[in-house]
Amino acid sequence: MLEGVIPSTLGNCHHILSLFLNDNKVNGKIPVQLLQLSSLSIVLDLSQNNLFGSLPIEVGNLNMLTTLKLSDDNFSGNIPSSLGGCSSLLRLSLKGNLFQDTIPLSLNSLKGLAVLDISHNNLSGHIPRFFEQFKLKYLNLSYNDFEGEVPMVGVFVNESAFSVLGNRRLCGGIIELGLPKCKETSKFTKKLHLYLIVTLIASALFTATCLAYAWCKKKRKSHLSQSSTCERHLKVSYSQLLKATNGFSESKLIGTGGYSSVYKGILFEDKNTFVAIKVLHLQNRGAQ
Repeated sequence: MLEGVIPSTLGNCHHILSLFLNDNKVNGKIPVQLLQLSSLSIVLDLSQNNLFGSLPIEVGNLNMLTTLKLSDDNFSGNIPSSLGGCSSLLRLSLKGNLFQDTIPLSLNSLKGLAVLDISHNNLSGHIPRFFEQFKLKYLNLSYNDFEGEVPMVGVFVNESAFSVLGNRRLCGGIIELGLPKCKETSKFTKKLHLYLIVTLIASALFTATCLAYAWCKKKRKSHLSQSSTCERHLKVSYSQLLKATNGFSESKLIGTGGYSSVYKGILFEDKNTFVAIKVLHLQNRGAQ
């Protein structure tokens, strides 16, 4: 019957292997400090509480964790792409929340997953094809808003090993699912679409090349005159970086890796100076 928020001071407990706070009345957001505990390598269970807000991108720091349970809370927003950094996960449960949008492609790196439950959310889009290559023992995608064809490879060949109930826009799959057949596109239509796509891409590339050449030619003189300025490195304070990225907001995140995250930002708004800012995760082994 624990109440209140999760104390950020748990981040000082550097030898925690597992943490169970499930089935309580804990509320608020997950403290970032908790997700930066590199010692967490077995279980983190925060399910069946009143936690809310978006799942922090720092969750990707838990690269040694094998079980993550965040089910039946009130998390919202997108599933962060940084979750793909949890490369040791065997079991992941995000069911019973308010997650939306598509499943991030970065989850392709979680090749060791045996159990994945993301049911009862507001997720949409197509079922990712990379699930076919996973050695999943159980996959629950039910009661979302997925659409398109259900795969027929890997876990999707065993009716008892997966569930797609409550997704009204799905089609195909194994016969036991009883889903309607997917509309087939004729070979001629497919070839026509492919021809149109290739033509549009080629035209766009040609136009972009011409414009780039003209722009470079026009700006060449001005670039030469400013060469001495370009050779100097900008001296930027931490507060400027903080302002440029709205406090390193998740909306500014453009990429994550094993050792760093990259944010976009604008320095000197009057000059419209766009920059990319890399933040190293020094707590990860090898980052230094």
